[in-house]
Amino acid sequence: MKIGALAVCLSLVVPPAARADSTIAVTFESRGVPLAGSLTLPPGPGPSPAVVLIGGSGPSSGAMLKPFADHLAALGLATLAYDKRGSGRSSGDWTVASLEDLADDAEAAMGFLAVRPDVDPASVGVWAVSQGGWVVSALARRPTPPAFAIVLTGGGTAPREVELSGHRERLEHAGASPAEGEEAEALLARYFDWLGTGEGRPALERALAGARTKSWYDAISLDRVLPSETNRPQWAWVATYDPVVDIARMRMPVLVVLGELDRQAAAAPAAATWRRGLERAGNPSFEIVVVPGMGHAGLDGGTHAPGAPRSAGYFSAVEEWLHAVLPTRR
Repeated sequence: MKIGALAVCLSLVVPPAARADSTIAVTFESRGVPLAGSLTLPPGPGPSPAVVLIGGSGPSSGAMLKPFADHLAALGLATLAYDKRGSGRSSGDWTVASLEDLADDAEAAMGFLAVRPDVDPASVGVWAVSQGGWVVSALARRPTPPAFAIVLTGGGTAPREVELSGHRERLEHAGASPAEGEEAEALLARYFDWLGTGEGRPALERALAGARTKSWYDAISLDRVLPSETNRPQWAWVATYDPVVDIARMRMPVLVVLGELDRQAAAAPAAATWRRGLERAGNPSFEIVVVPGMGHAGLDGGTHAPGAPRSAGYFSAVEEWLHAVLPTRR
């Protein structure tokens, strides 16, 4: 879609460089949890538009997002890449954090940027990868949503469907027969039902005990992801969250960049869900790009190996979109 009237709030004249790029270590708090990150300021006197970078699942440090932060800073944005709670220099524990806790952290990062004199408080947006895409949609229901959003291979498809798709792929790779696949899917359904409701833990544990001797069990290995009864409520969103409800609240400029070869978050269903939600929102300012030859997290090809080269198609898509949203940066 073409960028519409909402782009006006992001327009900014950035004169020739008047200050050198600088990166500083910063700390801020999210509901009492100290978080740490790196703030990179672009050339120019400011105030600048700014973007908070949100990492993916598992432990995620701001250092892992540096290539993306550097690229956005080179395009004229102040960037804050923070360590996920329980990662790097941040306190807390991501293993007991709910989706709302993660959204709290991103919201706190946005608030930290908004009060800085070198940042335009009306132009603080978010960038997210993988699991962070669901954090972005969750932010849409907050009192002060992001001014814009860039999502890389994340969000859209419900987390339960993404998880099921991954399990199915692993079962297929392990050579499970159709009958074994059905047996595994029945166990997965029982697991997700318990995760979402908290009901039926004893029956689930009995089913798990019976499945551990099956040839296909190692392909799904639910013991790795089974939370305790105490921690289950924090993870219930994986079974119950419907991103479309929140995407339908997103009326800010949005860019979604998906990978044609993404095996973790298939592009077609994610694109369809993002489009459905954004159209329901009446959002005139969104674009969904599927990059040929790109896998998950902007990596070239179908690999998800750390250190693999990043897709040039991702960087060009972001640059073209930002030039449309920030027309004076051409």
